[in-house]
Amino acid sequence: MVNGETVADGEEATTTLFNQMFPVHISRTSVSADLSGSAVTLVCIHAERALTLKKATLLYTEASSADAGITLEIGKESDRDYYYTGTSEISKSVWYSKDLDLLQTSVTAGDTVTFYSPGSKSGAGEVMLIIEYYYTVS
Repeated sequence: MVNGETVADGEEATTTLFNQMFPVHISRTSVSADLSGSAVTLVCIHAERALTLKKATLLYTEASSADAGITLEIGKESDRDYYYTGTSEISKSVWYSKDLDLLQTSVTAGDTVTFYSPGSKSGAGEVMLIIEYYYTVS
């Protein structure tokens, strides 16, 4: 029961009650990587407080060539593929975007979320990783 109304989904009831008690701050961050360049690990977020990853999207800011894709990973310092691991797309036009299926969403205070690209893709391709996240303001 939430605010005198019966709610069938317990998770929604918790979320509704929680959001009414504390304001939620939603933010976005982005980093870019050249898939054909050198290997790179980029810092996306350094969490000063616990937060939740809501969405991760790859935006192709340069068209990708038809040669094989490369493995991209979103993780943390201690586990490079903790949040996501997958292969870049082939033959995609500029501004193509893909929502990623995250393996985990919780980020502990003090953790750093990273984006890793091994580079060395034979052909062209550049991507921007966009992460949307939120935390409660107490």
